[in-house]
Amino acid sequence: MTGVAGIMRRMGRPDNGMFSIKLISPDYRNYPHSTDDFDGTDGRLPLMSFSREGKGPYIAARIPIGHRSLVYVARHQKFIWAIEYIGTTEDGQRAALAHGIPPNTPTKWSINLPIRFLARVDLNSAPTAEEIEKRTGIRFKANSFTMKYITADEYQRIYDAIPWQWTIGDGPWTSAAPLPSPKPPRTDCAPTPDGGTNIQPKPPEFVLPPIPNAESLVARIRQVRGMPERNMEDVVKAFLISLGHPESAISFQVGHVDVRVNDEQGKTRMVVEVKRSLQHDKVWRDALRKGFDYATRLGASQVVITDSDIYEVFDRRLGLDYDSTRCGRFQVTKFVLEDGAVLDLLRPANTTLPDPIPGQEVR
Repeated sequence: MTGVAGIMRRMGRPDNGMFSIKLISPDYRNYPHSTDDFDGTDGRLPLMSFSREGKGPYIAARIPIGHRSLVYVARHQKFIWAIEYIGTTEDGQRAALAHGIPPNTPTKWSINLPIRFLARVDLNSAPTAEEIEKRTGIRFKANSFTMKYITADEYQRIYDAIPWQWTIGDGPWTSAAPLPSPKPPRTDCAPTPDGGTNIQPKPPEFVLPPIPNAESLVARIRQVRGMPERNMEDVVKAFLISLGHPESAISFQVGHVDVRVNDEQGKTRMVVEVKRSLQHDKVWRDALRKGFDYATRLGASQVVITDSDIYEVFDRRLGLDYDSTRCGRFQVTKFVLEDGAVLDLLRPANTTLPDPIPGQEVR
């Protein structure tokens, strides 16, 4: 498969769509059909529910048998389960009937897939998303998507960073039995019974980005933290010039656009929305909405949101929503070698559709 559709498919579903993060509400843990470890002998199996609204039916129908998810509790911001999908939506409907859930239940979450549990940790013992980021370098921030596809490497790194209290290799377990105390992290590379390594990953090794005067730029970024956005825009301009854009191609505050970058033909190629910080979800969403609105009006293919340190890159040619157009993210002051592929998308010579970038963190 080639062209935009092919790139969307590869970027949106890395590793053949076999790994993901699945969001659940805090109340979901209390549903009997979701928490009990049924073995299927009486037709009952643990179920994972999906919405019958929006893209829910489409997402559920595309999940292949054998797909693995790390289950993330929204609001608590913690990973508590690792699961594997073991059947289709039709199998889920039959299992739901065995649980006594009538068909056509008047509830939003009425599409079910049968699952088996691979690992569990109780909510109080589970590490926070911030702790996971420190251990793996992967930042996950929940958004409106109930499921986010990730690479096999991302799945394994997050899995290994969680001190599971029970894994499938420990043998049968039901919710009637209390979870044992969290297992201490392994200090060797020997595999665990379920095939993981469960070792503490090494912290990422930060390097200077491959641009001229990188040390000076990093120092300026640290100096402008917390300052008004106009100060940050100057740093953004310096960064874009270091990537090779001529100063004449960069303009500020034209038609409410924070920073606009033109191509060699004088057409707007990139819209950059600058915020004082991208750490707050409301600010992040506002920056994304404004950036895409401005880019649509100007016909720009690239949308970039930044706080002069963190850069998130989107390409409108790749799809119709934020998730499918996202190319990646990097942080100048915490740059790693793998970030180079995303940084290169911002160079002036790069005008073609980006190739899939593996190993990028998810948000």
